[in-house]
Amino acid sequence: MAPPATLPTARPSATAGVTWLGWMALTVFVIQHGMGALLVRYTKTQLSEEYSSSVAVLMQECAVKLPASFILYSIECRGALKMLVALRTDFREYRMEWLKMWVPAIVYTVQMNLLYIGYENVEAAIGQITYQTKILFTAIFSVLLLGRRLTLNQWIALTTLMAGVIFVQGLSGEMGKASGKEGQQPVLGTIALAFAAMCSALASVFFEKMSLLERGPNPG
Repeated sequence: MAPPATLPTARPSATAGVTWLGWMALTVFVIQHGMGALLVRYTKTQLSEEYSSSVAVLMQECAVKLPASFILYSIECRGALKMLVALRTDFREYRMEWLKMWVPAIVYTVQMNLLYIGYENVEAAIGQITYQTKILFTAIFSVLLLGRRLTLNQWIALTTLMAGVIFVQGLSGEMGKASGKEGQQPVLGTIALAFAAMCSALASVFFEKMSLLERGPNPG
């Protein structure tokens, strides 16, 4: 007797497992990513009072991100004292990992300073597009550091991305001088954003490489 026919099971949606907290985090990331470029551009070109980009990066890391990280980690550990104990234990058992973390920390610091230089000299929209070259740099570093192989379609997509960036840069040059204060250098801004994208890609791939080394070789 033939088995009863069964209906094909529907494939789970890619967003089926995303919780409201995940969507909220994604929304905050998109807003932060877009507004950050606009704020840097505005403060660097429209305000009469100058400020140091290095000091701004230092305050952003030490006065905002570091305290926020401590607060969130203390909530995760259910207490500030337990958080300090966990940090001490982690530092004692994984000193080499803490030392390796200096590499992406320095790279990210350089990246943030380059972003300030870039958005000071390039329009925010143009800068955002230029900064997307980090996708290309991520692919290149993945090949060099992780030994991955990209398919032909992936290389075509990356080539198209670069062509789009070059087209936008040429179009922005034809549209004339960027709005804002005098003395802007679009070429310098573009180079700074390209190097910032490279730093972002290098730090991301380095993080992934550390994660792979920690998990060990894949038996499959």
